[in-house]
Amino acid sequence: MQLSILVRRLLLAAIVAASCPLSSAHAQDHGAGHSHALSKGSKTTGPKGACDGAELTCALTATPVFDTRNRLWIAWTAQSKVWVAHQVTPGAPFGTAIAITPLPVRLDTGPDSRPKIVIDAAGRVVVAFATLLPEAGHYGQIFTSASHDDGQTFSTPQRIDPASPGHRFEALQFLPDGSLFVATIDKANAVAAKTAGNAYSGAALSYAISTDGGISFPPARVAVDHSCECCRIGMALNSKGEPVVLFRNIFDGTTRDHAIVAFGANGTPGPLRRISVDEWVTDTCPHHGPAIAITPADTIHVVWYTAGKARKGVYYARSADNGVTFSQPRALGRKGVQVSRPQVLSTGKDLLLAWKEFDGETTRVMVQTSLDDGLTWREPSSLATTRGRADHPQLLTDRHGAVFVSWLTDGEGHRMLPLGGAS
Repeated sequence: MQLSILVRRLLLAAIVAASCPLSSAHAQDHGAGHSHALSKGSKTTGPKGACDGAELTCALTATPVFDTRNRLWIAWTAQSKVWVAHQVTPGAPFGTAIAITPLPVRLDTGPDSRPKIVIDAAGRVVVAFATLLPEAGHYGQIFTSASHDDGQTFSTPQRIDPASPGHRFEALQFLPDGSLFVATIDKANAVAAKTAGNAYSGAALSYAISTDGGISFPPARVAVDHSCECCRIGMALNSKGEPVVLFRNIFDGTTRDHAIVAFGANGTPGPLRRISVDEWVTDTCPHHGPAIAITPADTIHVVWYTAGKARKGVYYARSADNGVTFSQPRALGRKGVQVSRPQVLSTGKDLLLAWKEFDGETTRVMVQTSLDDGLTWREPSSLATTRGRADHPQLLTDRHGAVFVSWLTDGEGHRMLPLGGAS
């Protein structure tokens, strides 16, 4: 009993300090004492619509994914913990939720942050999340936890790079060979430059590859210096199964426009390719990251937000030459409303876009489809609305090709809104 208490205390201290792995104990110790049914919890009055439980109804964000058996899994944060639940069989209710973090932690819950969940062809599940360091401003630490037994137990969360002084905004994908690729925004080079008295803009795009199913990672390597330090990353795989990463870069030390980097089969980053010249010269944090999809023909589709001199708003562009050049940006959304949080999904040659619009009273999810690899687009349509706080819409497809928008709102809870498919 004394050992168990000590391990739990060390676990909490490690997450807050982010100076070592979360504990030497395994998350198999979670047991029923750290699980929670999804149906409990209720909203209480308050300025932020506080919730008294750890259920999905109390979450700020929700990240869904379908596994190879077509069961839906969802990861979310509530009550300062990261939770995961999944359907026992396709279409069935969710089973009991499992706490990836047994004790409350100082989670990164910023507007561009959410827990991530990925599942490979063998059914291995990996959850990633970020904590914030109270003494280090925007610095954070990223942890991963893996389950290789169909979600019954999860490994003890481990920092992906204990040597780094801080990183955030992880994006991860299983590769065809079973390894797990993760890209992050890393502050290591920025801290080193500051210590040496040298100027350094923003942070860096770094990456690492796990060969044990996301339980551990080697030290991260920097792919690009001087990235924006406060926007989420977009990532997709090309037809060769190689990662292509989309992020907000800092050009010439002042301009925060978007770029991509494609990684080769051996994990080596290719050249930096600029998406568009938006000329957003700013030292502030946009907290508004991009999204990317790649079709089987290797056409790259990107969506992003900018407030630059050249253009302002949410935009879409495509590249048919592996990112060397991109089409003229096309604005998304209606005039006179606030347009934000774009998403893009490929289902072959068919493409889907989703974004949020706010008119001062109502937030709605808008969707738009293309049937010819993004050359032409149907008129956008409204899919759902809410009058309260709303998470970003998430586009996803199940194993049978059905397309959904996952949307979590205070008023309506979590919804899987079917789109059927682009065609």
